[in-house]
Amino acid sequence: MIKIRLLLAACMALTVTGCKLDVVVPPGGMVESASGARDCDGGIDGEYCTYDISAVTLPFSETFTASAKPGYQFVQWKNSTGFKCGDSTSTTCTLAIEDSAFARTALAGFKTIYLMPEFEYLGIDTDGDGILDPHDGDDDDDGRNDDEDNCPLTWPDEDGFGCPNPLPNSNIVDGKEWAQPIDFLNLSWDDVHEVCPSIHGLPLCRGQLNGVDLRGWRWATSAEVEPFVRSYGGGCTDLRDVFTFGTGSTFGEPVIAGWVSDTSTSKFLTTGVSQPTPCWIGLVPEMIEPRWTGGWFYRLVQ
Repeated sequence: MIKIRLLLAACMALTVTGCKLDVVVPPGGMVESASGARDCDGGIDGEYCTYDISAVTLPFSETFTASAKPGYQFVQWKNSTGFKCGDSTSTTCTLAIEDSAFARTALAGFKTIYLMPEFEYLGIDTDGDGILDPHDGDDDDDGRNDDEDNCPLTWPDEDGFGCPNPLPNSNIVDGKEWAQPIDFLNLSWDDVHEVCPSIHGLPLCRGQLNGVDLRGWRWATSAEVEPFVRSYGGGCTDLRDVFTFGTGSTFGEPVIAGWVSDTSTSKFLTTGVSQPTPCWIGLVPEMIEPRWTGGWFYRLVQ
């Protein structure tokens, strides 16, 4: 962990606006803040997130953690003029400034501070066999070579063409088919983990859950579920067009919930009885009874 003191060299001249912190995240990963208020996901095309740092926010301290998505690895923090934690190979970078008279004088102006992780593309391992797709003759491990497979990334090959039918009511977004979480009720986290263990770092399912064949599906992480749900920006109408809501035993209001692979607490999305219009309130961890908790699963599609 690297601690950076933002002093006069970082921010000059006193103004109300204060400094800007720009978190630049290329495709292949994301940056999460300890507070949760300054997260930035690189997504498909990269993302540029801007945050204010002014005297009224002092003392300021935030720890940022870079994490790579499947097929990528974190290399280092970018080193250039105005970039913090440059060349550090630690995945964490802490920016801190104390609440002092000197700091208040220094922390102002239109100076921009940058933070940017660098990721290296390694390639995707679709079937989790430890062989990256560029070197794997059967990417989806369905028994049919890629050059003879109409859908080399999606399995199992049951119709001779390697292309299984989508699940009922599933949603296809950005090259991923997402299953309905409510189809996987009455399961504990351990029940899901038994069928979808982490193989070479990839939670790849190799069996059935609640009678649904999940061979070749991936058990999603929190970092994958949140941007997927947030991509439906039209509020309650859009969400109800694609999701089936249930009623959680501790909520008494419409809710969808599902286990994710990176934590043994569930993730739930609730409409909120007092705010039915926006529908999206939060996708946050919450311990609720397993019978009300589904699961978040997706598979790659061509």
